[in-house]
Amino acid sequence: MALLLTQDMSKKIIELPAEQLRTGIYVSRLDRPWTDTPFLFQGFAIKDDEELQTLRRLCKVVYVEVSAAEAEELKSAARKTPAPESRQPKPADSPDPLEELSINATAYVDHVPVKDPVQLKTELSLAAP
Repeated sequence: MALLLTQDMSKKIIELPAEQLRTGIYVSRLDRPWTDTPFLFQGFAIKDDEELQTLRRLCKVVYVEVSAAEAEELKSAARKTPAPESRQPKPADSPDPLEELSINATAYVDHVPVKDPVQLKTELSLAAP
């Protein structure tokens, strides 16, 4: 006997401008690789303003999973929202934090606390068989 798996047809995945995101919405895909973001999981519900601001800073659009009614509501809100070109542009001098971290990684080395500094000779003598 074959098992038929059905997908919940009341949910839709739609493209949504990052500015229109709000807490509680389930993000299923980004416009960039997940590895380029601080998010641990591929797909999550936005739980707070910090995640919301991070998504808005890193992405132009995201793909969200919503009910059919929410999809219509979000689409109609998108039609009422001014085009991105008419909005205030992001200042060119505010770099992407992930890019800045990768460029200046060595600058942060001194900020990592060393718990118990041990001389190399001591470590080598303990590691020797």
